[in-house]
Order: sequence, then C-alpha cells, then structure tokens
Amino acid sequence: MAFGRKKREYLDRTDHRLDLSLPGRNFFVSQEKQAQSQAARRIRLWMRVVLGAVCVGLAGVLAVLTVAYVVPWVRDELTVEAPSSAGEEAETASVEPALLYDDLGLPVLGDDLCLFTVSPFSPAPEDLSVTTRRVGDVRVEAHITDAVEALQAAANEAGFALTFTQGYTDYAAQQQRFEAVVQRLMDTQDLTTVMARDEAARTEPEPGESDFQTGLCLRLYGDPATFADSRTYTWLKANMGTYGFVFRYPAYKEEATGLAADWTVIRYVGRTHAQAMQQLSLCLEEYLDYLDSQ
Repeated sequence: MAFGRKKREYLDRTDHRLDLSLPGRNFFVSQEKQAQSQAARRIRLWMRVVLGAVCVGLAGVLAVLTVAYVVPWVRDELTVEAPSSAGEEAETASVEPALLYDDLGLPVLGDDLCLFTVSPFSPAPEDLSVTTRRVGDVRVEAHITDAVEALQAAANEAGFALTFTQGYTDYAAQQQRFEAVVQRLMDTQDLTTVMARDEAARTEPEPGESDFQTGLCLRLYGDPATFADSRTYTWLKANMGTYGFVFRYPAYKEEATGLAADWTVIRYVGRTHAQAMQQLSLCLEEYLDYLDSQ
C-alpha cells in the first residue's frame, strides 16, 4: 500500500499535463500539444498579417493607377482647355465651325466653297481634293448634298423628275472624257489630232479645266440643243435659284465661260449668289468679275 501511494505522488509531481476538463471529467493536454497549438496560432496570425499587407499593397497600386491615368482621362473628357494667357497663342484642335441654316433648312455655306471655280481661265490647283457624297447615281461635294436633294424633291412635287448623268469628275476621269471626244471627232469628221483637240475643247474642258472637278456641277439628262425648250428647263429657271443653283453654261456667254452653251449643266453657288446672278443676268465668270469690281 505504501508503494502505491508513493507511485501516485511521484506521478503527480512528474506529469506536466493540465486539467482542462469540465467538472467531473478529467481531460489533459500535454505540453507538446500546447506547443503545437501555439505554433498554429502564430502561423494563422502571420498569415493574416501577410494577407492584410497584400491587400494594402494592392489598394495602393490601384490608387496610384487611378491618380496617374483614370483621373487625367476623366478630366480631359469632361473639361475644355481654356485659352492661354494674353501674349501666348492657344494651341487647340481644329474644329469645323457650326453651320448656319436658312429658312428652308439648308446650310449657309461660305463663298470660299460656293464661288470656287475651275475653268479654262482658272485651272484647278494640283492639290485639289474634294470630299464627296453620293446623290443617286452621281457624287457631289459633300456640303451641297442637302441642297441637291431639296431641289430634286421640289421638282418631283411639281411633276418633274431630275435625273443626273454627271457629277463630281476627278482629273483622270475628265481626261478620259476629253480624249473620247477628241477620238470621236477624228473618226467622224476626219480631223487631225490638233484640230480635234481644239474642237473638243469648245464643248468638253481639258482635264484640270473642268468645273465638274469642284463637285459643284451637275449634268441633267437631256439634249443640250433642245433642253431650253423643255418644261423642265422652264421650271428650273424659275425655281432652282431658291436652292442655290444656276445654269453653268448659258447661251450667249461663251466668251466669258470659254465653253459652248449647255443648258443641261447646273451649278451650286448658294442661294444669295444664285438669286443675284439671275437678277443681273450674269454667268458665273461675269458675276465674279462683278463682285471684284464692287
């Protein structure tokens, strides 16, 4: 019996386990287990610290990117750069000014477009470039599309169908047209090349000398010799000035235009100029001389 008591006392002194059990139960955790539990807690703590540091770092990177890129982009999109101070020229993007519109809803275009002319007396510049849009089967200078369509609509309402057979013609196409006329004259009238070219230039401008290269001229379907006797001609003469158009090569103006009369060719000059030309009975070249003399 004494031996048993001594053994229990020895065990009580040497067993380093804690009693963590509920009352009435014995539950012991060894120091090794405690050490493992504490190590696990330290690992979890360090993982939280590392994860928090990563989140903070990512937030910082996003903040830097936002300040460096997003904020300037939003500012540029929502703000307009103010002109520079006096004495300094503001560097701004080239913006086409807003167009004004007349009572018909047609754009009011500047004289630099309306009165720009190509003719045997005023050849086209080598760098001539025209932006065009399609109207039916032809192309015209983009700014006059609305005027052409309005003229067609008014004619249709009056019972006339305006069919265009020629619009904007570039240098190469005009050269083909001119050479075709020259060849036809040589074939049908037995003319030499020089004589045929001279004769062709009376009715078909040489390349670089055709007003069709401006994109402001249109040729109507019809016979130039008899078109002036048609009801369509009568309607155009009375109404097309309202939409900014005139006859480009009227009769008795050959010396001024350099080309034979052709009533099938109309030309956009703008409403104000068209009505003035009609009142003064002037062709385009005569009207330009008139303006220069004022």
